[in-house]
Amino acid sequence: MEEYIIPDDQKEEVLRQLYLFDPIPSLDDERYDLHEGKTFKVRDFIVVWDHGHDFLASPYYPSSGGTLIDWMPADFADSE
Repeated sequence: MEEYIIPDDQKEEVLRQLYLFDPIPSLDDERYDLHEGKTFKVRDFIVVWDHGHDFLASPYYPSSGGTLIDWMPADFADSE
C-alpha cells in the first residue's frame, strides 16, 4: 500500500474526482467508518494505491481497511 499526499488546497478536487456516489459530501461533513467503528471528517480522507488501484479511504484505512464503500452517515452507529 502507498498513500498519496494530497495538499489541503486540492482535497476538494480530488474528492470530486474519486467519490463514486451522488451527492458528494462537503469536506466538513462527518462519516462513520464501518470497519473502524469511528467517525471522521471527510477532509481527513486519504488516497491509497493498493492491489493495483487507487482507493478513496478513511484515515483509518491503514489499521482497518475502510474504503469509500465503507463510509456511512455519521449517525449510523446511533441507529444500530
